[in-house]
Amino acid sequence: RAVQRAGMRVLTGANMPAALVEMAYLTNRDQASKARGDEFRNAVADALYEAVARFRAAAIEKPTP
Repeated sequence: RAVQRAGMRVLTGANMPAALVEMAYLTNRDQASKARGDEFRNAVADALYEAVARFRAAAIEKPTP
């Protein structure tokens, strides 16, 4: 997937790379039920860790001027 950018109000003014993560819609019964489970939360945490690690590795390989 490509990186998408948007002017999200909660991220406005951030002086560092930031991400807004939607892991589940709590108004959706199935998603809310999954979001309560350790397996789902661990999978999300692992995916976020991997994404940040990849981002950092790419930033180190291509430093900004």
